[in-house]
Amino acid sequence: MLRDALARGDELEHELEVAQRELIEARVERQQEADRHAGEVLELQEEIDRLEEEANRHAGEVLEQRGELEQVRGQAREIAVEMREALATLNWAKNRLEDVEYALDDKEEISAAELEDAHWTLRDARETLGKTLKVLEGAQDHLDQF
Repeated sequence: MLRDALARGDELEHELEVAQRELIEARVERQQEADRHAGEVLELQEEIDRLEEEANRHAGEVLEQRGELEQVRGQAREIAVEMREALATLNWAKNRLEDVEYALDDKEEISAAELEDAHWTLRDARETLGKTLKVLEGAQDHLDQF
């Protein structure tokens, strides 16, 4: 009986050692699995951080492009104003030249004063056309920048 009890004690001790080893192995496996999951979480967080940086960079580029677009729109408005002014000036010069043409067509004889007036009108029209040409060249330079 004592031998049986000792044998049973040895058997229980062996079972306890096996159970302790299995418990340690199970803990090690769970820790390894937890470490793997932590590594995966860390990788995912790094990917999220990278994507956020990329999104922020793209947002910055979009804001920069918006600013450039607003600048282009402003320049286009300036060009439109310059073009309207140039067209108005060209129309004025055309009307003045027509006035001189009609005055000359209607006269068989032209007085010196009328000739002088026509001369100054043509000179004013020429100067106006020269200024208009410079305005149009400036507008063209703006357009060339686009």
